[in-house]
Amino acid sequence: MAKTAAKAIKNDPKTAESLLDLAKETPHFQAAANSVAKRQAVKQALILKFWQPLGRFAGASSDYFNSEFPADLTEKMKNVPDEEIQTPKPNVAMPALEALAYSVEEAELKEMYLNLLARASDKRTSSLAHPGVLPDHPTTRRQ
Repeated sequence: MAKTAAKAIKNDPKTAESLLDLAKETPHFQAAANSVAKRQAVKQALILKFWQPLGRFAGASSDYFNSEFPADLTEKMKNVPDEEIQTPKPNVAMPALEALAYSVEEAELKEMYLNLLARASDKRTSSLAHPGVLPDHPTTRRQ
């Protein structure tokens, strides 16, 4: 019966949408949604607590690092399990933060630096985060 129901839901988006609407009213669904929201809030608070001082140290715009940065990085890290979040290596984080501070108005560069910071903060992908992937930008050019 469960396989038949799953197949019907897969083949009929309206049925799936109707079932989801019904499920939203159940206490179990609301508890699950609250749990996910709490985990996201904790993750964002951790990111904010760690990254804000580093951003200020790197000379970043306090407006961006106090308002948008926590949400931007949290969005990049939304699929990273809490137990996989780590402090990134300074040789990656500091140049990326400094470059990000000068790139917040340039969407493509901003995305690239956020992706690098998120990759460096994930234990599963941190070995792929290297300062050498930064572009030849005045703030990241080696002397």
